[in-house]
Amino acid sequence: MPLPESVCSSEPFASMSEQARSDFAGAVALQRHEAGATIYDADQESAGMYVLVSGTVQLDDPQMTTIGGDRPQSFSTPGTLISKGSLLDPFRHRHRCSAETDAEVMVLTREAFGRLFEDKSPAAFALVDHLVREISGEVRELNSAIHQLLSEH
Repeated sequence: MPLPESVCSSEPFASMSEQARSDFAGAVALQRHEAGATIYDADQESAGMYVLVSGTVQLDDPQMTTIGGDRPQSFSTPGTLISKGSLLDPFRHRHRCSAETDAEVMVLTREAFGRLFEDKSPAAFALVDHLVREISGEVRELNSAIHQLLSEH
């Protein structure tokens, strides 16, 4: 199955070679979820990274561990990466992820990602580069928020 065109236009897929996209497409499983269905629960062991293909999904953060507090976050942009850190670190989800509308997601398990990496697939390296950029940006945002909080007190 080739990657859906809507996913190919978002990062990191937009900058991937055709070979990398093909490798990625061969490593993922497509899941379809009806509106209201749980994709994964908070405290469930993470299986891998999810890529939104269509529909809208919602993340609830009952532990209020993000800067956004306990407000649910909705995502509807195809290609959005969800639970991307689980490719690198086996953890338990701290969010519940559910389908707000009928939704399709592709799942790249840690094991499948490991095989891409072992095979030296350009998809694995593109994902690692993207994750590093994303994590660096998140660290900068958190650092800024911490400094802002400290300056208010």
